[in-house]
Amino acid sequence: MQANYEITADDYLAFNLSFLKNDKRLRGRLRRSQIMGTILILAAGGVYYGLAQHPSGAALGAFVFAAFVYALFIPFSVRNSVQKHVLTVLKKGSGTACGEKTLTLEEDQVRLTGEGEDSAYDYTAIDHIVTDKAHYFLFLGPMEALIVPFRAFADADEREAFVTALQSKMDAAKATA
Repeated sequence: MQANYEITADDYLAFNLSFLKNDKRLRGRLRRSQIMGTILILAAGGVYYGLAQHPSGAALGAFVFAAFVYALFIPFSVRNSVQKHVLTVLKKGSGTACGEKTLTLEEDQVRLTGEGEDSAYDYTAIDHIVTDKAHYFLFLGPMEALIVPFRAFADADEREAFVTALQSKMDAAKATA
């Protein structure tokens, strides 16, 4: 079974944003950043309110508003940073990341060919499959995955047949390992 497709910068961006959204450690760090930043802003407001000779309710409200905006702004800031970083890396890279690719399910391995690439991976090397609204991400490591866009398949049935065959081969390989 085979899938032919073109990988674009948007596909790499989708992978990185999906990783950002689904990785527990990154979500925890983001949440801690939101909480700690909010606490620091509110603490600064409390110090101001406690030390000011004539504290202003409006100033205290400004600190509360700043804390709220900060908590909402951080996820958007991180997302924009990831987008800029991915696009910069792809522009400065060797040029082989994007382009025409062919992913073939062979007897004992998955083979990815195209645009300066010819890689083979045992089915046991695929840790898990993550799906977003337009891709399969075949994870080979904590932050390494083969990206297979849904546009590689003629329709949903072909896409489901591909992932079912892949999962079957992964299960069989892991059962014999």
